[in-house]
Amino acid sequence: MIRPQAYDQSKAISQSDLKLMRSNIQEFYKRKVMCIAKTREEEEAERKTYYDVGDLTDVMFLQPELKSQFYTMPNVTLGEKFKALMDALYESVTMDLKEMNAYNEDSGAPLQELSKDVNDYLHYVESAAKKALYYYNPEKEKPWSRTLDTITTEVKTTGAVYFEALASAFGKRVVNVVNWNTAVKCLEKIKTSNNRNVNRIVNLIEAKLSGTLDEHLEVFLAHPFYGEIDGIKLKCLVDIAIIDHSAKTVLVPDLKTTKSILSFPASYKSFGYGKQVVLYSHVVSQNYPGYKILPAGFIVVGTDPELEDRAEYFELSPKEMEIQYAGGTYQSGTTTVSILDDLKTYQWHVSNNEWNRYPQHANENDAFILETSGIAEVNVVPEEPEEIF
Repeated sequence: MIRPQAYDQSKAISQSDLKLMRSNIQEFYKRKVMCIAKTREEEEAERKTYYDVGDLTDVMFLQPELKSQFYTMPNVTLGEKFKALMDALYESVTMDLKEMNAYNEDSGAPLQELSKDVNDYLHYVESAAKKALYYYNPEKEKPWSRTLDTITTEVKTTGAVYFEALASAFGKRVVNVVNWNTAVKCLEKIKTSNNRNVNRIVNLIEAKLSGTLDEHLEVFLAHPFYGEIDGIKLKCLVDIAIIDHSAKTVLVPDLKTTKSILSFPASYKSFGYGKQVVLYSHVVSQNYPGYKILPAGFIVVGTDPELEDRAEYFELSPKEMEIQYAGGTYQSGTTTVSILDDLKTYQWHVSNNEWNRYPQHANENDAFILETSGIAEVNVVPEEPEEIF
């Protein structure tokens, strides 16, 4: 999904922020309280890894009008280390152009053309070789080391075609052809799913995109919502929100890709997906006072055709919705950290201006306690589920 700039700039707290707070309070303080920008190296790392199969499937399904912003990188046969060198060289060139205001702030389009001739950028080779750890040794003290002249020659010859392909993508979002093709297959699985709930949501999205949606329905795709719980300003960027004004209901399904559909419940627990959709549901519902929150769910699509060639729908039970939001105990006797628990922790940090310790570690003489959280519950919707809207 491509996030709006205004959403990123908002100081409201997101579920991702709360997740960061739980895992690394000092990093949370740096990013959300002090608003310290990421370093150039951190930005480059994000740009290299950001658009995976899940992100691409989101865009194809929910933001098809943005597909033209992507450039599919053809397969080029290069050694792993040499490819890393060429990627580092390209990243350095484009980041410098960005810092020189070479992008239009509104559209993101380049204001100046990037040369497709690698010979114009050979002065970046040395720094790129060091960054990519590409066998560079100025004194050539080891037999496997290469001198700068040798590496430069490799860049001019072996790397020329690859750099030209990268330069052709300047101003666009680069994705590799394998991920792109996998996302295309995921989209096809979603649209041809036999699952009743998946099929209904697909039909609503297609009606939304074609302008044929029933008047009593609203469907939001890749849309930001803002709300407040216990005085804390919150934000969320939902994949899908379905508002039924006749029934006065709010439904927030989320799209997930996974290698194996059968392993999704484990991923649900490990990555805190329950909190994500429950918080989304509460924030969205605040924009529609008096509307009932329906049990949130997930359209889950398998990326490995050898395992599953389908998309299914997973739905949270009403009890799971309640426990993820306000806390409680499962039948097994286990508990989980709820959304309200997280917000209470956030309030403790703010009121105490404490960003080096967690509440349970407030006494410096106490030991740091390690615990495994409870097992979350998630239901697989049967073949003939009840209608959800």
